[in-house]
Amino acid sequence: ALDFGAGMGRNCDYLKKEFQAVTAFDTHEMVENLNKTGKNYNFISSEWSEIEHRRFDLIYECTVFQHMPPQEVLYRLMQMKFVTSYLYMTTRTYNDMFRQSGQGGVNILKLIDSLNSWDLVDISIDEEEARKSMDETHYSMLWKVRS
Repeated sequence: ALDFGAGMGRNCDYLKKEFQAVTAFDTHEMVENLNKTGKNYNFISSEWSEIEHRRFDLIYECTVFQHMPPQEVLYRLMQMKFVTSYLYMTTRTYNDMFRQSGQGGVNILKLIDSLNSWDLVDISIDEEEARKSMDETHYSMLWKVRS
């Protein structure tokens, strides 16, 4: 499994119980902090070039996309489809990058749909409500790369 946005490794610790190998990916600063914890993961990186030749059963993303610029989310999703078949994410209904500038947010589910590269397999709340909502509701989704 790949923990995208691993932070201090909380979710990596859980993933280690479920998967044979866990890779942690985050910004350079966060990877340095994670390395200082002394936790043992199979691979830790802040460089996608070190990730893109690997293959993962699952990529796990927890409340990372909601804080990234939408164009970067789309870019990362396009990269991810080449290294996994499944993406499990926990997020809220909107991406808040534009809210700070007064331009409003972007609905995460609609953003992912716009790629036409991922199929929604499961969602923890009503799908239609998630497509319309721009509130603080957090929910989980499982996506499969479209074949």
